[in-house]
Amino acid sequence: MIEKPKLVWITGGTSGIGYSLVKRFINSEIHVLTTSHNRKKIIELEKIFSNFKNFHADFCDVRDADTIIKIISDYSSNFNIVSLINNAGITSFSPFENNNLDEINSIIDTNLKGPIYTIKNLLPELIRNSGTIINILSVAAVEIFENSSLYAASKAGLLSFSNVLREELRKYNVRVI
Repeated sequence: MIEKPKLVWITGGTSGIGYSLVKRFINSEIHVLTTSHNRKKIIELEKIFSNFKNFHADFCDVRDADTIIKIISDYSSNFNIVSLINNAGITSFSPFENNNLDEINSIIDTNLKGPIYTIKNLLPELIRNSGTIINILSVAAVEIFENSSLYAASKAGLLSFSNVLREELRKYNVRVI
């Protein structure tokens, strides 16, 4: 039986830390998938990395479990997804008193619920592959930064989730970083 190629999935890989991670993985033997809710940026990345056969880019809004499930279905049939890097994140950098309900929902849904949804749906694959989950956090999870209360809350929640999940998944040899 031929083993499927390994794949690392980086959410939010079209800019910042995620883009840097894509560039680091692109020259390795492993396939790299990056996803974003921004279709225009996905198209740009596909052009930039068109010469790399191990590069894959796709639309996925981590706030929407259906798009997460579609990505997993589309890629797990051809690849062993061995690592998930939850990098997608947003913030408003404004005082909480100025945040409206849409901003609150968007930040919490993207930065906290998005990684939780993604992990929940990908977990059987990660257990099967003794995979690795890397949740990109922020110093704002443990230090005070004015005008970032929602961002800090979302990252602190993700930090706590990661710490507990690490212990829960240890028995499956799934690493949580």
